[in-house]
Amino acid sequence: LILDLRSNTGGLLPQAVEVASLFMSKGIVVSIKDCSGNIQHLRNTEGKTTFDGPLIILVNKASASASEIVAGTLQDYGRAIVVGEETFGKGSFQTFSLDAAKNAKINAAGEFKVTRGRYYTVSGKSPQLVGVQTDINIPGILSELDIGEKFSKYPLENDEIAPNFDDDLSDVPMIHRKRLSLLYKHNLQQKMTNFTQYLDILKKNSNTRLENNKNYQSFLTEIKNKNFEAKPVELFGLNDLQMQEALNVAKDLSYLTEINDKGFE
Repeated sequence: LILDLRSNTGGLLPQAVEVASLFMSKGIVVSIKDCSGNIQHLRNTEGKTTFDGPLIILVNKASASASEIVAGTLQDYGRAIVVGEETFGKGSFQTFSLDAAKNAKINAAGEFKVTRGRYYTVSGKSPQLVGVQTDINIPGILSELDIGEKFSKYPLENDEIAPNFDDDLSDVPMIHRKRLSLLYKHNLQQKMTNFTQYLDILKKNSNTRLENNKNYQSFLTEIKNKNFEAKPVELFGLNDLQMQEALNVAKDLSYLTEINDKGFE
């Protein structure tokens, strides 16, 4: 399966938890730290995995915020192989003065959006400025452009918190902690190597294909042209070359997983 998050600029944090939860068991998906340093964890508490097979996540420089949470956390757990190019690098969350959930009327004087804090994937790392780094680099139409939080004026610095693979529920009020522990602590998502063990051969195969693909090499030359404009460009030739290579990686991963499951060398 390929999850295409290219140019997905994100959404609400609970939505990121819901999407990531389709591919993992119970566990922390994202942690948020407010301006006072308080840390809260957003979890998958259901453990109802929809798909547990080989997963490729395709990202580009315009993949931001909630999509970075999905890609970063599933990568942290070893649940997915991330391909494409480094993401936008937005590791902060905002709130609005307009309370849309309560159907509040818009203030005639205007509304404002305020940065409240930062978010982190389960490894404790933040994508702020640095983005989610891909396991396999597949350049796309945005790869040569200056896109990302690091190109903004006065961006927040990058920082980290402690990893949270072993969830101690410390952010949950004591009155609820015991009950939640009984329902939640079994079947937690563990760090996996089922798919990441093949990274070396996946990278080697991908690099060889791209080096020998004349159409792709022409594409790389074109995007390095200083007059190149990405906006009007969706495909190169008849194919989305970045997706095509992501599909090749997915085929390799599925094949390697299958022969390993069957006990072949």
